[in-house]
Amino acid sequence: PTVRELSGAEEQSDTDGYSLVPTLLGKGEQKKHEQLYWEFFEGGGKRAILKGDWKLILYNTNKADNPRAELFNITNDQSEKIDLSKKNSGKVAELTTLMDQVRTPSEHPGFKLKSER
Repeated sequence: PTVRELSGAEEQSDTDGYSLVPTLLGKGEQKKHEQLYWEFFEGGGKRAILKGDWKLILYNTNKADNPRAELFNITNDQSEKIDLSKKNSGKVAELTTLMDQVRTPSEHPGFKLKSER
């Protein structure tokens, strides 16, 4: 979206993302995503979601039915040193559900996981 806007190209209705032009040029309010989600296949699989002050990370997602969770309040703990998952099981459940809702599974990740070899 950023390059499209800067180049003057026509906007596509199915674009997933926001232009960073307001931030780059210091003009106007920058749109922000409600949440950010990412996923990695290595090391048994990891999934993470960031929403508001909270970041949830799930480990061993390719191997475990009940992956290990870590929850951080990134406003108060930017270094992610204090795991709050045990004290905030409701927030873990809420963010895990949101992860499942926003996730788009990769049909063909381009490589085989160790468990598939």
